[in-house]
Amino acid sequence: MMGRSHIIIGVGVCGVLMAGGIIAPGRWEIIGAVAGSLAPDIDTPYSIIGRFLPFLAHPIHSIAGHRTASHSAIGVMVAIAVSAGLETWQAYLGLAFLAGYMAHIGADLMTKEGCAMLYPLSRRRYTVWPSVQTGGKGESLVVLIIAAMLGGMIYFLHPDVFAPAAWRAALLSHLTFPGIVSPPA
Repeated sequence: MMGRSHIIIGVGVCGVLMAGGIIAPGRWEIIGAVAGSLAPDIDTPYSIIGRFLPFLAHPIHSIAGHRTASHSAIGVMVAIAVSAGLETWQAYLGLAFLAGYMAHIGADLMTKEGCAMLYPLSRRRYTVWPSVQTGGKGESLVVLIIAAMLGGMIYFLHPDVFAPAAWRAALLSHLTFPGIVSPPA
């Protein structure tokens, strides 16, 4: 799937975990989910994170290829170690990163290209239904359905999240600039 699709799904999964009380809501957790949802694509220099970190993406891509090492059980173990390190820096950041990472792999399993889950033991790629073309209309439809399902789960777990007053308060609390602009009373 494309980077934007991974971000939508990764942040949605993190939102469900926040609504369920597993992860404390916060901006660092959202950042962690976005980073985790992009991290597995470090194995290609053409991805968002690969263009940002080409000194890592090029060697990984030339040795292993795309959707192999970072999309396998070994990649998940590395992600768990990274998330444990992030947890020591900021509570729930590592869990949000790991949620985004796992959501990425789950999304890529729904593409025709699949993932080499058992790499380096095997380069066989696994897919699950629906098997859509990356970047195609099928991907957009699948992401829309997944986003709607995640939004429904968030609403079921915490309906107050969708109240207009909650959005207004959240926006105003993050858009204040002391001494320049103050929120309306």
